[in-house]
Amino acid sequence: MSNTFELFSILANIILSLIVDLSIFTKISMVKFTSSQKILVTAFYIFCFIASVLIPSNVVVNISITIVEILFFTLLGLRNTKDKFLILGAALLLGIFDSITIILSNLILFLFPILDSSNLDFFTNIAIIIISYLLLLKIIPKIITNLTSTNKKVFIGVLSYIYISSTVLNAYVLSDTKPTEVIIVSLALLFLQSIFILIMYISLVEIQKKLLSHTQQKELLQEKQELEEYSSYLDQNEDDLRRFKHDYQNILNSLKIDAQEGNVKGVIDKLSEYTNSHFNEEALRKYKDLNHIHIKELKSIVFSKLTQMYNLGILYSFGCESEIYEIPQNIDLLDLVRVIGITFDNAIEAETDYFNSNFLQKQDLRIEAMYYQDHDDFEFMIRNRIPNSDITLSQLTEKGYTTKKQHPGLGLANVKQFSQKYDNVIIDYHIKDTWFIFNLTILPIDEVTD
Repeated sequence: MSNTFELFSILANIILSLIVDLSIFTKISMVKFTSSQKILVTAFYIFCFIASVLIPSNVVVNISITIVEILFFTLLGLRNTKDKFLILGAALLLGIFDSITIILSNLILFLFPILDSSNLDFFTNIAIIIISYLLLLKIIPKIITNLTSTNKKVFIGVLSYIYISSTVLNAYVLSDTKPTEVIIVSLALLFLQSIFILIMYISLVEIQKKLLSHTQQKELLQEKQELEEYSSYLDQNEDDLRRFKHDYQNILNSLKIDAQEGNVKGVIDKLSEYTNSHFNEEALRKYKDLNHIHIKELKSIVFSKLTQMYNLGILYSFGCESEIYEIPQNIDLLDLVRVIGITFDNAIEAETDYFNSNFLQKQDLRIEAMYYQDHDDFEFMIRNRIPNSDITLSQLTEKGYTTKKQHPGLGLANVKQFSQKYDNVIIDYHIKDTWFIFNLTILPIDEVTD
């Protein structure tokens, strides 16, 4: 009877442990196995079960089975998702859970020997596994958040450290015939080390949050300044419109008299004089077509660069005739905005540098840019004037090259990295006459896959 109960307790512990491990992995990794993968998992667990029953239980066997289980789920999980950090984190937590529950079971049986002597160790192990699992379920959302945050690499490092430490401690606990001092000292050491590394991780996250908050405040301040500038621009145009409406009747009456007298030249001269004195053509085109851009990031980068060019006195034009609400979903907006900013900066730097070097006159400085969208694609074009010089395309794309002295320019090297990152991005640039022309096209992802 005793042998039968002992065998039953071993089998029950193994089965419960395997089921809990599978549950932990799937809940954290959020992987949904296919039918064929479910069969593979079942076959793997049958193998683990047979190995645990037939092979004499010892430290090497217990740790080896857990390591194989971690590797199995990691490789299988990566076939379902590309989020390797989420998969690896889930597999590591599976191993940590196994080690911690074994350590806790041995600790409780050591502190309360009556449980071991009265054959209650089976119920103790089951209770520890179930309670630990229920507690883990409560913090799984936080674990997933950390495995998908910007600190995921650091968090994986923390989990790896805890897993290795708990596995080493587990090996000592299971192999020592007199675990009294081992358990007390090792548990204290593991607890202190784990607390220390978790505090370090939390501190790092808090520092990053403060830095992010500071960066966000700067961005909000910049957006506020841009909105104030845009509001001022709209107010000025509204005032001009009111003045024009007020003067309209008087101007019309004056033009009627000249027209009735056949004085066509007088009509033209008066219209020209009024236009030159009341309308600043460049100011009226300062933020032309920005109202068609409905993506905040794409609108903001153009707004800031148009403001910069206007203040520098560089002639420019920007066009966006189509309404832009979205871009292909696989593109990271921050990557795209960074590339657009680089190309604008390159054009602005080139114009000012050529002017300072007396290659171009003030009236020859000019930058033209546009956004365009047809169906689900997105296109950005920018071109700037360049003198007849010896600059080549290979120089412009060379990392570290710049036309400005004492300036660590990146040329178009970062832009090339962007095009290599996405399969549906087409970038073309060339020199034609006295213009450097840059084109960026983003195709819908389904067109590329097809």
